[in-house]
Amino acid sequence: MPINARSMDPRTGLPVPLEKAGNGRQPPPAAPTKELGEPGQPAVERVWSQPRREGCILPAGTDLSVPIAFPVRSFIASNYSNQWAYIVEANDFVAPGEKGAILYGNHAQTVTAQWRAPDLVTQYPNPAGNLYLIATEEVLDYGPGEFVPGVDKAHAPTVYNVTLTLANTEYSQALPVNCRGFDMQPRTGVDVRFAFVTGKVATPVAPYATMKLGAPYNSPPTYQPSGGSTVYLGTATAGTVVEIVVWV
Repeated sequence: MPINARSMDPRTGLPVPLEKAGNGRQPPPAAPTKELGEPGQPAVERVWSQPRREGCILPAGTDLSVPIAFPVRSFIASNYSNQWAYIVEANDFVAPGEKGAILYGNHAQTVTAQWRAPDLVTQYPNPAGNLYLIATEEVLDYGPGEFVPGVDKAHAPTVYNVTLTLANTEYSQALPVNCRGFDMQPRTGVDVRFAFVTGKVATPVAPYATMKLGAPYNSPPTYQPSGGSTVYLGTATAGTVVEIVVWV
């Protein structure tokens, strides 16, 4: 469908309103809702938010560099031009005529787009058209510049509970083959060290990372068809349980 095209309602033959047509506009966030707490306690206010998106247009023959108001986890790019485009933050190219390309955002808070062809590829000399780019905080399925056939979506979640019985001792959890991403957090409010190689988290030896109090770990999109990684865990608090959700 061309950019800004309006979908038609098959029952009435009239254009669908913009907020329903999927043209990139987001509906306004839902009004806060209040839930009653315990008797004599104030109501709990809960706000449900929408995933944030920002869009921009890059005319052929010009470069673009703009700030984004949130860490970008994915770019959606449609190249309605006759030239190759390069997205610096994703370190990836969008071919002429390529529509709906999904690129990894690398948590960038800028977008820098250039009209540039890959090495050994000749750029068309007379630029025409536009690149339409959407930056989103959503994690979207992606491959090396394109969707991976047959594995373009995460389907099956698996939950692991890893008990760190002893303090300052290394424990591990193997992640499955074809892991598409995983999230983990300690069940209680403690810091947990983690690494992807052994020998780093019992008596801490850099490099390792730490899940700080109240800050779970969310991996970027991954794809490991030949074998999954192993995550190694350690903490100063004996008996800590680490909850891991894995998607394949």
